[in-house]
Amino acid sequence: MNMSTPSANRPTPIPHDAPQDSLAEAESLYQRAQFGLQPTATTDERQQSLQDLQAAAHVGHLDSIVQLAQVYADGVMTHKNLPISLHFWLKAAELGDIRAQLRVAEQYAQGIGVQRNIQQASMWYGKAAAQGNIEAKMQLTQLDWGDEHSPSLRRPRSPWRNLAYALLGFMLIITLAMIFS
Repeated sequence: MNMSTPSANRPTPIPHDAPQDSLAEAESLYQRAQFGLQPTATTDERQQSLQDLQAAAHVGHLDSIVQLAQVYADGVMTHKNLPISLHFWLKAAELGDIRAQLRVAEQYAQGIGVQRNIQQASMWYGKAAAQGNIEAKMQLTQLDWGDEHSPSLRRPRSPWRNLAYALLGFMLIITLAMIFS
C-alpha cells in the first residue's frame, strides 16, 4: 500500500509486531526525514521526508508517529488534516506516549478536530496521570470540579458520589458527638 497519500478518512493501520530490523530501518528513515523539516528544504525534500515518516510510522516507530501527528495538525509539509492528525495522536497514545495522551485528551476536552467528549478526555488524562504526569492530574481535577474558565468541562456527578459524601458527613457528626459527650 502506498503510504505517501493516506486516505483522508482512514489512514493505514500501524502493526504492533514489527521485526527488530524494521524498527532499525524506521529509525534511519526518521533521521533522514529530519532534513526535510528544515526551513531551507525544497518541496521534493519535504515530500520525501513525509514519505519517510509515513514508512517509519507504518512499522510502529513512535517518534515518527508523533511527528506525523504534528505535521498533519500544523499543515507543515502537507495540507492541514485534523482527522489524520488525531489518528496518529491516538496511535502514539495507545503506545503509551504521554505527550500524545495529553494531546488526545485536550482535543476531546475542547472538541478540536473531533466531537467534544469529556469521558474520552478524562480517560486519556487518566492514562497520562497514571504515568505520573502532573499536568494530566491537574486537568483531571479541572474536569472533576470545573473551573471558572471552563465550567462546561465539568463531568456529570454520580448519584452514588453524593450518597457517599452524605454518609461520610453523618459518620463525622456521630463521631464528634461521641467524642464530646
